[in-house]
This record gives sequence, structure tokens and C-alpha cells, in this order.
Amino acid sequence: MSPFDALLQEARAHLDHVIQIERGSTPMTDDFQGWERRDKPPTLFRRFAFAQYGQTRAFLDALSALSEELQRHPQNINFGTTYVNVTVGAADGATLSAEDERFAGRIATLAERGE
Repeated sequence: MSPFDALLQEARAHLDHVIQIERGSTPMTDDFQGWERRDKPPTLFRRFAFAQYGQTRAFLDALSALSEELQRHPQNINFGTTYVNVTVGAADGATLSAEDERFAGRIATLAERGE
């Protein structure tokens, strides 16, 4: 891992922590790649931070391709120059499932690979 990647990972962890505090959300387990579980309505939320706009755009393009491939789309996406907020809703609209968590995990993997 390069020094830049280590710094970026540390910044992401800090930002995730700040968001959790501000929203009073319950964080998911550490092995779930930084996603937060929210209860009303049941969703998974994560903010992805990037150093440059090109990285943000590449992630959004990769997320679009993944969504088309799986025929599954996030409930909400909003973004700025160097961040993307992603909300994954429960597929059945009522309860988060292992399928929802797998989809969120695939999204997190895109950011970790730099896509």
C-alpha cells in the first residue's frame, strides 16, 4: 500500500466515524467495509472520499456498470467533486438481507480497487 493509499484509507475511516457521530447511526461491524446500518427506513449508508474528481467519476462509472450487470441499483447516490454518498435500500423494502449486504460489499470493493 502506498503512503497515499494509507492516508486515503485513514481519511475515509475518520470521515465514516464523524458521519456516525453526527447522524447517531449504528455502525455495522468492522468487517463490513465501513457501511452504517440505518433503521428508518432500513438502509445501508456509506460515504466514499476521493482525492480528485477523476477518481470520483471513475467510481461512479464503475458503480453504474455494476448496477447494470446486477440489475440492482442503490436507493440514493449523491456526490460532490471528491466524495460519493451511497444508500442501499432493502430489496424487499422492509428488512435488510444478506443480498443487500453483498451488494453493498461489491460497491465498497469498487472504491477499494480505485474504480
